[in-house]
Amino acid sequence: MRTVAVVALLVALTGQFAWVEWQRRPLPFKGPVVGRALDNVDLQIEGARSDLRRLVERPGGCTLLVIVSTTCPVCQRMRYSWPRRFAIWRDSISSSMQAVWLAPQEAAEQSTFYEGFNYKGIRRGQLLSGTGGKKLGVIGTPTAYLLDSSGRLRIGILGDILPPADSAARVCR
Repeated sequence: MRTVAVVALLVALTGQFAWVEWQRRPLPFKGPVVGRALDNVDLQIEGARSDLRRLVERPGGCTLLVIVSTTCPVCQRMRYSWPRRFAIWRDSISSSMQAVWLAPQEAAEQSTFYEGFNYKGIRRGQLLSGTGGKKLGVIGTPTAYLLDSSGRLRIGILGDILPPADSAARVCR
């Protein structure tokens, strides 16, 4: 019985030590900092090459940048209701708001992904840089960033949800 207790104690201590060591390790990449502009990445937006800064710096309005993947199960499900929910949310904050969906996949794969869904008024594009997701701090999809008119990050959210409307209204005045 004593041997089992000693072994269990050693396993528990070893597991605790491993957990502490894992927590000390930095993430493989750093995410964006609230209040600062996102790292710039190359994009293809509606058939034209661009960059993130040019896309999101909009005097008098905010941008909700949504990073998705055509292979992400959550992203596939959110195509059904997200455009309608976004329109209601945007109307509730009474501010100029642009929505942009970015994915790393090629245009043909994205075309299939969006086919049959109403994305009128939502800009769609491709992250051209192979490291674009890492530069933007994406650790999973969907990831949404609310950016102010200067392109600075104000709110970041992981999952199929929109930022709180009251917070967005304050940021986007």
